[in-house]
Amino acid sequence: MRAIVWFDAYVVTWRSPARQKLRSRCETRVQTMSEGTIGPWRDLLKQFQAAPVKKKRLRLLRQTAKKAKTFLAQKTVRLLRSAQDRLGAACKAEPENAAAVAKSNAKQAKLAARLERTLAAVKAVDLDLLSVAAMVKLEGQSDPHALLERDSDQSDAVVGVMKDILKSSAMTRVIDEMRRGPNRKDADDGSSYSSSSTEIEECDRVRMNRPGQRARRALAERKYGAKAKHLVAQRNAAGPVRAQSKEPKVHPSWAAAQKQKALQATAAFTGTKTKF
Repeated sequence: MRAIVWFDAYVVTWRSPARQKLRSRCETRVQTMSEGTIGPWRDLLKQFQAAPVKKKRLRLLRQTAKKAKTFLAQKTVRLLRSAQDRLGAACKAEPENAAAVAKSNAKQAKLAARLERTLAAVKAVDLDLLSVAAMVKLEGQSDPHALLERDSDQSDAVVGVMKDILKSSAMTRVIDEMRRGPNRKDADDGSSYSSSSTEIEECDRVRMNRPGQRARRALAERKYGAKAKHLVAQRNAAGPVRAQSKEPKVHPSWAAAQKQKALQATAAFTGTKTKF
């Protein structure tokens, strides 16, 4: 995992023999936990992959697993940087202030122990979280936390990290959806298929964001012109449009001349009438 690699890069800069010993203990702890926990999880993952599952749910579960592992990696890196800052502050302390140096060393030891537990947990969790859903799906348990508590091989750190992941709203939604079974919305997704490792990677695509309202309206205007829905709604909200005359406008002088001509055509007769 990326956080583990960065941890090695930070630890190499610590020149003290005690810190080199701490690094070896971390590596031994991580290796021991990995050998004791990844085996049964992989078996459950294989059983889950052999079972039929909807493509939509599998993609959602993969995305949730990626987000959880990314969050754990970022949290571990923050702890590593904090440890490096505290170490630098302890090294810069004045020699005559022995009490401050001892207090700083004690804090550094506690932080190193906490960092060791976090790294071991992240290393153990650095596998696919589909195995969590596999445990719920295969054994039909209503509470996924009971499955972790029942496994005696899991250490307290791994159980704590997995519980934090399971308590997240996204993971709870996915597990509840898998427990309920297929619904009407999934009916148009096609028949169920057996997911393999290659098909899982094909489903794991980056989701494109939906265009905004202005972008969608601009596309509708280019496609439908004045008949776009938002333009029609604006016109209807403004009220009925007045009927406009199709006759072109004329110059005022020309309009006055036409009016004078009409008056002359209808003028009353003013001559004398002669009778024979």
